[in-house]
Amino acid sequence: MWIITNTRIVDIRQYGFFSRKVSSFLLSRVQDVTTDVEGFIETIFGFGTLNVETAGREELFQMRGIKKPTELRDLIMREVAVLAATPAAKADTAATGV
Repeated sequence: MWIITNTRIVDIRQYGFFSRKVSSFLLSRVQDVTTDVEGFIETIFGFGTLNVETAGREELFQMRGIKKPTELRDLIMREVAVLAATPAAKADTAATGV
């Protein structure tokens, strides 16, 4: 499950009843967002894979089998652009050098 807010994305993976992994990253760290729609079935029904890569991390966040992955990609990129345009984000970027 992914939770997308106006400042971060939270990735929650449930492995068992008592086992889960929670990862999150700031939208200001998003470096690349790609979608993969492969094959006849995914193309006809509009399903695919969304990949989000962050700056400074080797981890690739991936969500498979989601409906309309290109719309979700566009939503994330819009939020990244809005966040980058805010004065607070510019001050944080200048302070961290990123």
